[in-house]
Amino acid sequence: ESIIHLYKQNTMIQNLYAVENLSRVNTLCLDKTGTLTTQNYEVKEYINLTSIDISEIMKIILKYNESNNKTYKALKSYFGIIDKNIDIKSIVPFKSEYKYSITNTIDDSYYLGAPDIIFKDNKDLLNKIHTYTKQGYRVIGLKNNSNPLGFIVLRKGIVDTLNYFNSLNINIKIISGDNIETVKEVSSLAGVKEFNKAISLENVEISEIKDIFDKYTIFARATPDQKNEIIKCLQSKGEIVGYIGDGVNDTLSLKQANCSVTFNSSVDSCKSLSDVILLDDDFSHLPNTFLEGRRAIANIERSILLFLTKSMFIGLFSLLSVFTKKGLYIEIESIYIYEFVSIALCGFLLSLQNNKNKPIEGNFVLKVIKQSIFYALFMTIGAFFPLFINLFIHSNYISSLITINITLTGLIILFDICRPFKKYTTIVFIVGVSLSTLLMFAFNDVFLDPNYLKGISGGLNQIKLIFDDFFKMQVF
Repeated sequence: ESIIHLYKQNTMIQNLYAVENLSRVNTLCLDKTGTLTTQNYEVKEYINLTSIDISEIMKIILKYNESNNKTYKALKSYFGIIDKNIDIKSIVPFKSEYKYSITNTIDDSYYLGAPDIIFKDNKDLLNKIHTYTKQGYRVIGLKNNSNPLGFIVLRKGIVDTLNYFNSLNINIKIISGDNIETVKEVSSLAGVKEFNKAISLENVEISEIKDIFDKYTIFARATPDQKNEIIKCLQSKGEIVGYIGDGVNDTLSLKQANCSVTFNSSVDSCKSLSDVILLDDDFSHLPNTFLEGRRAIANIERSILLFLTKSMFIGLFSLLSVFTKKGLYIEIESIYIYEFVSIALCGFLLSLQNNKNKPIEGNFVLKVIKQSIFYALFMTIGAFFPLFINLFIHSNYISSLITINITLTGLIILFDICRPFKKYTTIVFIVGVSLSTLLMFAFNDVFLDPNYLKGISGGLNQIKLIFDDFFKMQVF
């Protein structure tokens, strides 16, 4: 399911274990030149310089301009295109020689392109635009035959993406072969935290990396062997490392990392080694990939806990019954409500939750087994409580009391699994409690009396008996 879902987002998973590995990644290493500087643009904002709303003009220009480069894709994604036909006299497409396009309509002509070209006579406006360009933004100007109409501010999509990784508590490391000042400048514009913690690995021996790998965020002038050594050192510290690269010099690191990511435009050696390929070269898809891994593993863990707890409880109860003369007062009907509601229904609903989790930590199998043993012991104690009471106060309804206790302890376990409570998990828990209560009250004979249906032959007769019993609403 996760692989299909990610493929629809232009993300191809090449190895099945990659989804689990993604869920565990807590340190992400990126190559500056291959990742930070080649991402698609997105519109940050647009500024109107007159009373004319330039968004409507942009819709006309984008509808009749056939350019399909990254800039026009970003503009079309933001503004869209006009939904009706406009009389167009002619189109002069964008060319690098003059750095603008012209859209000639019946009423006017619109110039879209480099501000320093189309606004060259307006120094005040160019100074205002310069405040954006010096921050690393790209600016596109728009004017008509007589006046500047406005300008559009674009940024690399990686800024929001790295902020998203920060919100997921994933540490970012930049490892590049470029000059340290270049890497720091690009990293600061991209939103890398602590970009001033930078070091050049020029003349640094491989053996010295173990003493500095955790002190810096940016590593410049890194050779392929040094990149590989940094990843090894991070892993030796217990970090689960993801690496993103696209060049031949990244192949060693991609192979060493716990989870490797590359782009469709990367060299073939990178694509053959990587666990994940971003098919449209869009770095902004990557947070969804990490979240999908965390979502899938966290939801699988909760569903497995519910099923494994039931199996271990039955095993424990059956084992203890060996030491009694007549066995224990328990029937398969005793776990019906718990099995139908807490496990089947609520377990299924929890597996669909679109949650954002912290990185999965520890050994998945051992963690699930330990927790399910604890839950099974808790449920066994709850089921044995009526038997203990029966030693002092004899009851003819001991099997019914066991069923009630199993249902209640199952709901307590469901409560613990649903934590921390959010809107979705709260609804799931309320559904579990409500339905369990309804079944005990409305179908008390069916679920609390293990011999209720055993004397009735034929499925239709049993269904009729259950249907009639529903309207009695007799509380045990």
